[in-house]
This record gives sequence, structure tokens and C-alpha cells, in this order.
Amino acid sequence: MNKAHNAWQLTAATLFGLQSVPGLMILYGGSVKKKWAVNSAFMALYAFACVLLYVGFVGDGLISRFSVRGLNGFLAMNGPIDYSGGYVIHLSSGVAGFTTAYWLDGTRNKILSVREYIDDTEDYLVSFIAKIVGLV
Repeated sequence: MNKAHNAWQLTAATLFGLQSVPGLMILYGGSVKKKWAVNSAFMALYAFACVLLYVGFVGDGLISRFSVRGLNGFLAMNGPIDYSGGYVIHLSSGVAGFTTAYWLDGTRNKILSVREYIDDTEDYLVSFIAKIVGLV
């Protein structure tokens, strides 16, 4: 590979890690009570580290052995399948929307009753929501 390609891949991976890890820590830390914020933040950090190790040790071997463009590759043997058409995407998102609306019917009162649970952390949650919006 070209040195410029390697440098760009390392830069992109570093920027992704610098964006994802603090963002996930703030997101999950802000969605629980104060006493569990540090625990949930570290759980997000541990999950990111586990995925990083898995991709480093296992994913590289899988990617280098899977050929899609070779003469005997997946696409050459089966032919390209076009999943980018609008029908599949719009149908699946419509079904997902109707299913979500069906299952969430009547849960508005349950969600509003959660206010008693988070009354002591309202300022805490508002500050974390502001930080999340700032990161996004």
C-alpha cells in the first residue's frame, strides 16, 4: 500500500476514536443517575477497547482472506446484487416505523412517570445533553 493511504487510515482511525470514546462515555454517563455515571462511562470505554482488540486480532485476518473482486470471488461467482434500490429501503423503514408505533402505543404515560425517577438528576442530565449536542 501507499504510505499516504496508511497515513490517512491511521489519521481517520485516531479521529474516530477521539470522537467516539468521549461521546459514548458522555452519552451513557448522562443517561443514568449520578452514582452510576462513572461505571457506565467506563463500560462504554471497555466495550470500545474490546471491539478495538477484536478488530485488530481477528478482523484483519478476515478482511485479508475475503475476496470480492477476484476471478473466483463472491461477486464474480454470484453476480452483483443491487440492494441500493429504493423499494427495499423504504419498505423496511416503513414496516419498522409502523411496528414501533404499534409497540409504543400507550407507553407515553409510562415514559412520563419516569420523571419521579430522575427528579434528583435533572440538572445533571441537562448538562450532559448539552455536551452530547456539542459533540455531535
